[in-house]
Amino acid sequence: MSPTGPSPEDELPYGLVTYRYEGARYRLVRASHVADRILGFALSGEVGRWLDELFPNAQSAVEDFDRVRETGVPVVRESRGYSDERADGTFDSVTYPSGADEVTMLFHEVSRRDALEARKVEAEAAAAQEKRLRQDLDALIEHMPMALTTYHYHDDSDRFTLVRANSAANEMLGFDVVAREGDFMDEIFPGVQESDFPSRYKEVALGGPAFAETRRRYEDDVISGAFDSVTYQSADREVTVVFQEVTESILASEALEARNADLERFAHVVSHDLKAPLRGIRIAVGWLRDGLDGKLDEEATRNMLFIESRAARLSALIDGVLEYSHTQRQPMKADDHELRALAVEVTQDVRRAHGVEVAVQPGPWPTVRADRIQMLRVMQNLVENAAKFANGDGSQIRMRVDVDAESATVHVVDDGPGIPPADRERVFELFAVLKRRDEQENTGLGLAICKTLVERWGGRIGIAQSPSGGADVWFTVPLAGVQ
Repeated sequence: MSPTGPSPEDELPYGLVTYRYEGARYRLVRASHVADRILGFALSGEVGRWLDELFPNAQSAVEDFDRVRETGVPVVRESRGYSDERADGTFDSVTYPSGADEVTMLFHEVSRRDALEARKVEAEAAAAQEKRLRQDLDALIEHMPMALTTYHYHDDSDRFTLVRANSAANEMLGFDVVAREGDFMDEIFPGVQESDFPSRYKEVALGGPAFAETRRRYEDDVISGAFDSVTYQSADREVTVVFQEVTESILASEALEARNADLERFAHVVSHDLKAPLRGIRIAVGWLRDGLDGKLDEEATRNMLFIESRAARLSALIDGVLEYSHTQRQPMKADDHELRALAVEVTQDVRRAHGVEVAVQPGPWPTVRADRIQMLRVMQNLVENAAKFANGDGSQIRMRVDVDAESATVHVVDDGPGIPPADRERVFELFAVLKRRDEQENTGLGLAICKTLVERWGGRIGIAQSPSGGADVWFTVPLAGVQ
């Protein structure tokens, strides 16, 4: 104990150690006295030494440290064993980023008997859950109305083999795709050799980002058509493609309703299974922070707030993805609406919620044919976006309209920094952001949702430069009475 009393970390019921990443190794920079007691030796007296010298068998900890440092996401481990000449035991731990190139681990020891029992129970529960999930997933894949194919990438031949296809793929492509499982993709679909599919699939199979395509045309001696698709990594060196052909039959009411019901159930499962762990992390960190109120130094408090903010960001992303998915499926109820009344309603809502003033062009505006809720959603999204990027407290945001023989064009104009011409199409893509999320919180989904809604009623959306150099985001909507 120091003359000024115990340090905050010594008040914790857990051991605490902090390491700094230096030249591909981790150096110990802090260890609490609780860590000394748990480990059975004075680790706090060995600050400055390398992790691999202190704990020669700690390769799994190094992997966790690398993961936390690279992703910024905490790693939780339960009942993990460790043994060397000085330390031997089973530990629960949480590792989180604590500064530039620094990671901190909180840990405590659990008894071997408790650990073995816990592992046994967890293993049995996990095995049962995995079996149920696999059965549910197999049934969902086989009966889903969308086609699905999975391919495995072979490093030695730089080619893909088909490892799975569902019955919807057979029906959509017009031949027995399932019977070709095990064959090379370029033998099943000869036209892929002249496309970018192999290179893009390879990137995803090796860990690259998923991607979506709409109205992508493909033609060879086997099939010909246009397809919407989503491609993602489903296992190491595996890529799965979920797709549908853009035909009138798929847009028929019965098939559309069935597909939407399946997607709604799937979205509910994804929302629950992904958000439940996030809620747990935020609650646990909140309890820990509240329980140690006044005992944590500024850095520890900042680290806990960092964890909470990252969990909140991921939760917002999940909500945005579900809203985007729902936007594509919700029915459209078109009625005649006075356009200026909708614009005024939006500006009043934004002023009450965010304190932002928006000038609406005076004079008569036309009557348009649109879904009222969807129109309000688009206008509100664009106005809130303008407020987010506007030029300070004295900013000017305006809404105006142009009219031609068939449609009205609504403009939301701000005096912010504007959007470079090279990015004016990209910002409408899913998750597209112009600034790092650490600089400005943004899910990258708002404009993608607007684009989906506008195109559903047959309109167009785009971005130009305003006279002040800011952004002029516009969209079109049909006039009432125009067929």
